[in-house]
Parts: sequence; structure tokens; C-alpha cells
Amino acid sequence: MAGVVAASVVWGSGLYAVGLAGTPDTVVDYRVADKLCDKTTWPGLSSRFTKTEDWLSSVTKHPAMDTADCFGQLHGFGEDAHSAQLQLSVVLHKQTDLTAEFEARRAGSAKRFAVGGGEGVTEVHRVPGLADHAYLVTNDFGEGSHWMQLNVLDGRAEFTLGVTSQSFGDLSPALTPKELEPLLIADMKDLMRSLRKNG
Repeated sequence: MAGVVAASVVWGSGLYAVGLAGTPDTVVDYRVADKLCDKTTWPGLSSRFTKTEDWLSSVTKHPAMDTADCFGQLHGFGEDAHSAQLQLSVVLHKQTDLTAEFEARRAGSAKRFAVGGGEGVTEVHRVPGLADHAYLVTNDFGEGSHWMQLNVLDGRAEFTLGVTSQSFGDLSPALTPKELEPLLIADMKDLMRSLRKNG
């Protein structure tokens, strides 16, 4: 599963950059949640998957930044249905403006994935109309399995939603990236609404 390893490499590449200039917490319009997995009803993915019971959330607060994470497993409808692994991360950068770094990571996403051992074709494209900046990275592992990561920057709040989808043969093919993209976007919008301070 070289693709899964590479996905982890991209997942951890640069999400936690911290600046030194001091600015008040009020520059961030969002709040982190103790149980991030429960802060959305997953209106997109829940239309095609069911959640397992073993979803895990974590949160860390720091003067420079607050972070929250969610990890879970999804199953398609039916006994022999395809499955998916989900990773969600929220990072509130309270002391640095991450716009330049966010765009730099977008530009280098395909190359980092290849260096990390990724196989197949990697595609990166912008997602218009979603917060200040957003882009989607997709890698096809072959045999109907692939990895997708939606990256969003809204002010100093960074959101990352990744899904690794595995196919179980021709009788239960995994959803295609084209089918998954609107589901990830719908869930991201719902999550962002729920974490807004004025929400």
C-alpha cells in the first residue's frame, strides 16, 4: 500500500507551520472542538457510507495555534461494500498568516506525493467558491482504490479532509473521485459552519 504511505507523507507535510509575530486570538474566526468528529452530520459522505463506532477525536490548544483531529472508518451500504478511511484536521493559526505557505504547498503537492512513494496519477486542482483558498489532491492507486484530500484556508483557519477509498472487486467498486468530490465539499462546508465562533 505505497499509496497509503505516500498519503500520510503529504498529510503531515507542513500543516503545522508556526510564525513568531504576536497577534491576538481574535484574528481567528473559528474555534476548535473537543469532539471534532461530532461537529458535522457528514451530509455528503453519509449519503453513500455508514460510520463505524470507533471514531477518534483529539484537540490541542497552544498560544500559537489550536489543532483538532478526527479519524474514522466508513463502510458502503451492504455486506461486501467498499470501505474508506477518513482523516480530518483543523488548525487555527493564531500568530501567523498562512496564505503564502498554503499556496506553496498546493503547487508542490504532486511532487511531494511522488517523492513519498505514491504510485499512479496525481491531480491537483483548485476548488472555487470555497472559503479564501481551496484545492483538492487526488491520487489513483489503481484497481479502483484512490486517495483524496480537500485543503481549505479561510483567514487563519486551515481545514484538511482526506479520504482513502478501497474497492472490493467488481461487485463493490469504490466511489470515483468525481463522485466523492461534491461529498467532501458538502461535509467541509457543514463543518466550517459548525465551528464558526458566531455560528
